[in-house]
Amino acid sequence: MNCVLPGAGLWRFGRAGAGVARALLFLWTLGLSVLFLVRPPSAAGGAGIRAVGGVFALAAASVWLVSLLETMRLADGDDRPMLPNGALTWFSAALTGVLFLGLIAAAMSGRG
Repeated sequence: MNCVLPGAGLWRFGRAGAGVARALLFLWTLGLSVLFLVRPPSAAGGAGIRAVGGVFALAAASVWLVSLLETMRLADGDDRPMLPNGALTWFSAALTGVLFLGLIAAAMSGRG
């Protein structure tokens, strides 16, 4: 289940809150990476938008991998969390900062 949507495996093992958080974080990062990488950018700021898309694609892959590994650990009976409390909050905050700075850089280069 976790291969289809990160967090679904955690939900299955009774960790609904962690599962929903990972699913939302994955959908957010995947959606933004597709938006920034698939949509053709304008000439000005295109490299910055592509870079932000690449960062979000790596973030989506990371969320998927960590969720998969954590679900596998739960299936083996190890209920210790892989990530410390608040790690996803700081990860989301850092990604928001990257998004903000990338969009500002793209807007500034488009003014030229």
